[in-house]
Formats: sequence, structure tokens, C-alpha cells
Amino acid sequence: MSRALSVVLAVCCVLSMGVAGLPATDSPSTATVASQQSASCSNDDPNVVCVPNASNYLALNGSDVVAVSENDSSLDVSTAVATDVSSLTMQLSAEAMENEYDDTPRESRRALLERYTRELGNRTADLRAQERAALRRYNNGIITGDEYLRTLAEIDARADRLWGLTGFVDNRWRIVTGQANRDPSASIRADLMGLRGPLRDRLQSTYAGDRQPLRVHITTTDDGLALGAFVEDNGRQTYVRDTYLGDVRRRSSGTDLYGGNTVRASNRIAELYPWASEQSGLTVNGETNAYRSPKYHAHGSTTVYLDGESGQVFAEHRRSYLDRIPVSYTNASNESLTVTLGQTHRGGPLNVTVTDDTGSRVPATVTVNGRPAGETGDDGTLWTVTPYSARTLVEAEYDGQTVTIVRYPTR
Repeated sequence: MSRALSVVLAVCCVLSMGVAGLPATDSPSTATVASQQSASCSNDDPNVVCVPNASNYLALNGSDVVAVSENDSSLDVSTAVATDVSSLTMQLSAEAMENEYDDTPRESRRALLERYTRELGNRTADLRAQERAALRRYNNGIITGDEYLRTLAEIDARADRLWGLTGFVDNRWRIVTGQANRDPSASIRADLMGLRGPLRDRLQSTYAGDRQPLRVHITTTDDGLALGAFVEDNGRQTYVRDTYLGDVRRRSSGTDLYGGNTVRASNRIAELYPWASEQSGLTVNGETNAYRSPKYHAHGSTTVYLDGESGQVFAEHRRSYLDRIPVSYTNASNESLTVTLGQTHRGGPLNVTVTDDTGSRVPATVTVNGRPAGETGDDGTLWTVTPYSARTLVEAEYDGQTVTIVRYPTR
């Protein structure tokens, strides 16, 4: 007869960047073990969550989550063709723009560049509308998670090309006008920031057959999305996560709080991400009403996108090394099985390790909040994604035995 033991654990957030000893029994991973130290950060951005001794993170509101799914992405000829066509179209456009520019009299080139800027702005607005429409269709169940990811990859490809075309316009603008301090395409690039991301770039390569198949975890709200996947990055097992809060960015059309001053913007980002800023410094790239700041630190990297009007973060791209991120461990057992749960934060990596009564790891089937998460495999361990819900319920089943562990994340 199958026996189940449910253990309810209310655990405070406990993290540290120091490497400490892991649980004595067959250690579930080589990640850093958490310790009880507090972090200080500005909490006036409701979407940035404080994490002790680690990079803070941009979060979706768990109560606003509409849809959650996991999707296996692999070679897809139609998507690869679509992104290639997009690339070719943009390349032809760049060539056509350059030829037209060269053939235009010098006194008329400024007007030509202004027309190019309007056209690029219109194309960018179209892409933003496509992104919003795809999110609505996915949330309403009209398209599948896989179809949604393919759409995001195609939008990413087009956004990449538009970004490149803005460079052409800006370079020629400086030559024609002599205005080195004015960037006519800056607002366009600011709008493109939320449509691009390293995980979406990786999806492009996966659909083209240039990378291994990829399992992508999707969490969405009415206005935002978080994509997560476990990949090998330069020989290291890495969790890659793209988060975008469209409602923060789409509301922006007013005055830039920082007036284009990257020092003031970097100080704001340091308030919101103090640990990462101390580790990496205050590098910031500014566009009109938006600022990008890459942070490289002991646990990986965090790239922050700050909205200039609201002073809030609207996007974040993160790489987390699984052997370096701080993890807090808890476990539950019955007579035959022990499940050890290694948790980081909502939307972050979640490690599940299952051992039998001899301490040996076993292949078990795992569900998280009732959704299939996969199998621990021959090595007895599984990395998946922590839900955004107030409760994380993990069930592991092996050889007719089931163990349940419930946890209430505090961050």
C-alpha cells in the first residue's frame, strides 16, 4: 500500500553567498547553502524582491499569474524560416537605406533620416502590438505555450534587426547634423529592450537546429511574462531567466526622472540591487527614458532595465550558476523515501532530490503544485522552477511510495 507523509514547513528566507557544508546525507547539489543574514535594499519598487547576500530579482505578482506551462522546444523549420526571412528582409532594408542615403543630395539627407526614424518607430510599435496580442492569446488559451514561444522568438529576431538599423540611422545623423549628443533612435531602442532577451535568442538558435532542444518554463500575468530554462553555458549548468513587466514600460510617455543622466540612473539601480551593484560596479547604458545596467557577480549575472519615468524596473535578464547560487534545504520522509527540497526564490531554480532508505538516489516522478515537473532520473535529482504561488507543494513518487513536502516561500 502506498503511504504518504505530508510535512508542512514554514521557512524564513535564508540565504548566504558563502560556501558551507551541504546536508550530510547524499548531498543534492553543490550549490551554496543558505545562512540567516539579512539584506538591505530599497523596497519602493514593488516588483523588486530583496534577497539576502545575493542579487535581488524582478518578480511577477503571484496573485496575478494567469498561466503556467513547460514546453519542449526543438528544431522548427517554419519558425527558423520566419526568423531567417525577417533577418533577410532587414538586411535588404539596411542595404536599401544605405543606397538611398548615398544617392540623396547632402542638403536632403536630414529629412531622409527623419523619415527612416519614423518608419523604424512604426515598425517597433507594430512589434509591441504583436507581443501584447500574443500574450493575450496565450493567456486566453487560443494558442499553446509552444506557439507563444515561437512567436516570441520571431519578435525577438525582428527586434534584433530593428536595433541594428537604428545604429545606421544614428551614425548618419551625427555626420549630417554634427549633433553628437542627440540620438534620434534612442526612444525606439528603449521600446525594443523589452522585446529582446538572451533566452529568446537561444530559442531562435534552437528552432534553427543550432542548439540542443530546450525546455522552457513560462509564467504569465495579464501584462507580464517570465521565461526560465536550464542550459549549459560555457560548460556550467545555468538557469537563464527573462522577465518583462509590460505594464511598467507601456505606461511610460512622460518626463524622464533622470534626465538622461546615467549616474543618477545608476544610483537608483544601486538602491534596488545593492549586492549586485557592490559586486559589479555601476555600469549603465542610457536610452531615452530607459536604462540598461549589466551586473556580473559570484552567482552569475543580472541585467537590469530601468524605466526612466516611473523609476521602476521593467525587465531583467538573469544567468544563475547552479553550483554557486544560495539554496536553502528542507526535507520530508516516509519509511522508504526522503525528498530533499533546495529552494531559492519564486521564479528561481528549485532542486528536488529523492533517496531511498539506504541513502541512495532513486529516479522518481515529481509534480509541483499538481503539475508534472519531470523525473529525477538515474542521478536522483531534478532542477525545475519555483512557482510564484504562496505555497509550493512537491510530490515525489517512486516504486509505489509517495512523499509530499509543502513549503511557504517568504520571498
